[in-house]
Amino acid sequence: SYQHCLKFPLHGTGQGSGNSPVIWCFISSKLFQAYNTKAHGITFSSPTGDTSLRVSIIGFVDDSTCITEGLPGGTLQELLFRMEEDAQLWNDLLWSSGGKLELPKCSYHVIYYDYESSGVPVMRHRHNFSLDLKDAHNQSIPITPHNIYQPHKTLGHYKAPAGQNKTQFAKSLSKAKEISNRIVQTNVNRRESRMLFETIMRAAIEYPLGQSFLTPSQLQTIEKKSYPNIYSKCGYNKCT
Repeated sequence: SYQHCLKFPLHGTGQGSGNSPVIWCFISSKLFQAYNTKAHGITFSSPTGDTSLRVSIIGFVDDSTCITEGLPGGTLQELLFRMEEDAQLWNDLLWSSGGKLELPKCSYHVIYYDYESSGVPVMRHRHNFSLDLKDAHNQSIPITPHNIYQPHKTLGHYKAPAGQNKTQFAKSLSKAKEISNRIVQTNVNRRESRMLFETIMRAAIEYPLGQSFLTPSQLQTIEKKSYPNIYSKCGYNKCT
């Protein structure tokens, strides 16, 4: 067991506590509502303007993403100022609830478009800017910017705003081949091989697919490079 003390304080109910998920749902819901009343957020609208959706923050437990839009016809510096305001608001709200945002681990993307003569928007990378937030001691902490073309891992997904999912495809293919080879090398029977395939390999490969947008040909390549080993281990011809 463990308990709260001055030297090692417990912030909240503690990770692993049986009632922590429900309590955090209550707390985070109120935090999100409070944030939404003050944050700039972003509004998505249909071309006709008859349907719109406003989004300010998307969060799950301690993983949250704040989304901010610039002013129509505004400058990039104005957008960064609004981003700082929204991010600082979330940092302060979380602190007021007994939580703490680890600012050195935070990062952000700036998505900026130039329009070609044909009217087609093209996403550009802007690197000559900085974004700082204040911690609980009013110290300025620089927040790490990410290149929109450089995929980075977030909750198991390799994504970039302007990416083409090549990194995620390569990682998924490598993981599928690695797990299938390990299943083949394991001293298990046909039924157990199928069980390992269903519970471990498929789960590991399919988890990021909902956020990856891989093409049908990429998915077929992953299957062709990794499934034959599983066929063989289950007693079938590799060319099945």
